[in-house]
Amino acid sequence: MKKIISLIFLICVIILYVSTVSAAEIAFSDISVDVENSVVHNLVLPDTWEGNAVVWTTDGTYVKSDGTVNRPFPNDAENVLITAEYGGNTTAFSVTIKAFESKKEIVEKAALYFPFTAISSDNSNFLENDLFLPSEGLYGTKIIWTSDNSSLIKVVSDNNGNYIGEVNKSYFGEGNYGVCLTAIFYYDNEFCEKNFYLNVAEEQIGYTLPEELVNARNLYRDEFLKHNNIFDIKNDLILPPAPDGILIEYSSENQEIVTNNGVVTRDKNSNKTVEFRITFSQSYIKTNLTIPLKITAFSDDELEEIPKIDVKNILAQISRDYTLNALVNNMTLAKVGDNGSKITWTSSDSSAISNEGVINRGEKDKKATLTVTAEFNGHLYSETIDVVVKKNSQSVTTGTPEVGGGGSGISREPKPDPNTQPSNEKVYFKDLSSSHWAYESIMSLIDSNVVSGYSDNTFRPDSAVSREEFVKMLLLATNSYENGFNSDFGDVSKDSWFYPYVSCAFEKGIVQGISENKFGSGAKITREDTAVMICRALGIESSNVNTDIFPDFEQISDYAQPAVSTLYERGIVNGDENGYFNPKNNITRAEVSKILDLIR
Repeated sequence: MKKIISLIFLICVIILYVSTVSAAEIAFSDISVDVENSVVHNLVLPDTWEGNAVVWTTDGTYVKSDGTVNRPFPNDAENVLITAEYGGNTTAFSVTIKAFESKKEIVEKAALYFPFTAISSDNSNFLENDLFLPSEGLYGTKIIWTSDNSSLIKVVSDNNGNYIGEVNKSYFGEGNYGVCLTAIFYYDNEFCEKNFYLNVAEEQIGYTLPEELVNARNLYRDEFLKHNNIFDIKNDLILPPAPDGILIEYSSENQEIVTNNGVVTRDKNSNKTVEFRITFSQSYIKTNLTIPLKITAFSDDELEEIPKIDVKNILAQISRDYTLNALVNNMTLAKVGDNGSKITWTSSDSSAISNEGVINRGEKDKKATLTVTAEFNGHLYSETIDVVVKKNSQSVTTGTPEVGGGGSGISREPKPDPNTQPSNEKVYFKDLSSSHWAYESIMSLIDSNVVSGYSDNTFRPDSAVSREEFVKMLLLATNSYENGFNSDFGDVSKDSWFYPYVSCAFEKGIVQGISENKFGSGAKITREDTAVMICRALGIESSNVNTDIFPDFEQISDYAQPAVSTLYERGIVNGDENGYFNPKNNITRAEVSKILDLIR
């Protein structure tokens, strides 16, 4: 009996010992080359541990069940729990996954850890089967694929968001033929490429592209990716210029979403994917680059912004087209916004102006408030503008123009001219009808005493403007005039009518003169010089210069180019009927009136 008890005791001891050995804890060093507070490499999570099956539980985001580590950006991921259950024991590791230091590091590491075995079961030196080309890589990167010879390996969509590298065998040839398959790893606007140099199976033949054409294509591709976030397209494509000696053609898979010229139309409800093909030609040799574009749909916040944007654009256009404090003609009121909003108008006083913009001029000025409302997909936005409908009769005083050297003002006695005016219309100047393109601006500046007419009851809209005349007009239009300043220009005498205006403009840095001691009085001002003075008066000149706005932009003096570009971008100046700015031409009184009315 004692022997039996001793034997049972010995067996229990052995079992206890075996259990103790098999239950030895897994240390973090057993599964990682890193330390727990600084994990950057993938983990090795064994299925068994000392004879026991191991069940691993991970957070699934930063550490996958197979041990793959997804590093975050830009902040560390702390207290990420990894748990092992084995042999009745549980071991938990609370680790910190270190963030990438930059987006560039993300794409570089994603490319580094992407093996050829991820896309093929063949030997890279002997391809026979099609390749699987995923559209996503490690660490949240996206991948686009290109082949330098689509006759051998053609990249096509598999309709599941990824791509297939179709391996094509030709019917004649000797030996294997090399192909460069490129994976471009993309994260925001950072990208890194990884090349796979592959051999298509025997009986394949192709041709080698000229190095110059390959380099041009690769250079263009890099520039295209730098300027376009192809996985989040919200604006028109930026298409870089063609490299020298290379012809580029564009072809879009869906013209309604992306045109061949790169114009993008975003869907209001869902994202769209469009393949955009770029063909590079040199002589008779061509090569293609096909890039998948994800056109991002409008978000809820953007949908809500659409009616607001449309209203703002409409009001800005109206402010440019009409003199709102002196309406004399009917207004054209938009019914549809630039982004598709439905536009409605209401007037506070239909006896002054109707909901359709029809005005009714009477014996007195009439004030009214127009409310514009935009509706888009159930989102509404409204704003109001105040208008003054000018009365039917106005007096004009005679005298020399104020800008020309004093005088008693303008004649305001209407003198109808039945040869050029309707019989029921009052005439303010005998050489200016209400149909003149600058009429409203001129009358607005007349009412504000910024400009004036001549003693013979003419305005002379096509006459050129002198430098001193423009200085006075500009100061008055921008409320910048102050008395009491002095200047030492030799051609500006202190008893001249324009001395205080030139002195004020000089003191405020609006004018500098045509030389150190000469203002240039009496000379007609050029279009480019008016742009410079306007920008200085408004303090709006930008350092960015768009050289593509006018065909004759290179004829604009260097000192005036930023000013002209700034005013063009703000809708203040434009070109003639052929698009030319004509920088050295003299500017007319009508042109000055229109511009000054716009900047007030």
